[in-house]
Amino acid sequence: GCDMVHRREVIVFLGALALAGKPSVAQDNGVEIMGGTANVKKLDNGKFNVTSGEGQAALRLGKNSFLLNANKQVDFEVEPENRFFRAASVVMGGMHGVFDPDQTSDREIRTQHATIGIRGTAMYVEVQSDENRTYSCCYGGIDITSVASGARFEQRTSYHEARITTADGTIEPAPYDRPLNHYDSLVALENMVSCQPRWNLPDGKMQFLTPEGKSLFNRPA
Repeated sequence: GCDMVHRREVIVFLGALALAGKPSVAQDNGVEIMGGTANVKKLDNGKFNVTSGEGQAALRLGKNSFLLNANKQVDFEVEPENRFFRAASVVMGGMHGVFDPDQTSDREIRTQHATIGIRGTAMYVEVQSDENRTYSCCYGGIDITSVASGARFEQRTSYHEARITTADGTIEPAPYDRPLNHYDSLVALENMVSCQPRWNLPDGKMQFLTPEGKSLFNRPA
């Protein structure tokens, strides 16, 4: 269930974002800036744009939480009547997301290369501009559809497992031996919405921990 909060982990996580002061009051679109700095611009019909500042930004939207890397833009869409999360379009850079496990309506992450239906509770997505492709990694389930070819891939996993969706329409295993630009600090995003990761840890231990004193991402954004 989602009724336990490990407050120390949240404090350590938010401290790593070099925060000061209390979390902001929820804005009229329902988003709360929980860590770092971000500019939220209201669009129309339940849509809004979030641009992170010089550091990472942690956001909460109902029972969903997100971590954007520095100087990145994401367009969010919520259902106007109840503010349930509907979609996020990653314009550039990377975003880690944890999603409300009780929501049954459709949810998706969009990039220029892929439309990713959320079927589990957490994922990381990054637009790799230099390689002209989208990297995605999930814990749970996602359905990837290529924008270019319409090819589909249903992914179900209990721990890190990544794919890349290319500009020419292929969906392939990611060519890395460890998660790209994200760590098991996902637990802090889960805690932010009073949840715990629904993953199956190898040997019962987290394998990819944030290097002490470094950013939650392992290379410059």
